[in-house]
Amino acid sequence: MFTLLPLLTGTGREHHGEILAEGARLVDAGRLRVRVDPRRFTLADAEEAHRVVAGGTGLGKVVVEISNAR
Repeated sequence: MFTLLPLLTGTGREHHGEILAEGARLVDAGRLRVRVDPRRFTLADAEEAHRVVAGGTGLGKVVVEISNAR
């Protein structure tokens, strides 16, 4: 909702931009880091990735890698 609502409606877009700019500044200063779960899931394992997120056992953001290989 934080990201989607201002993009869809335009409501609060300026303030939303200020928040994102401050977040970027903190990242650049090394004061904000994204936690990423060490496990990687493939698209075939997306169901398991969803269970990790739904069960609250992820150690940060959960990544599902999608290969462009055909």
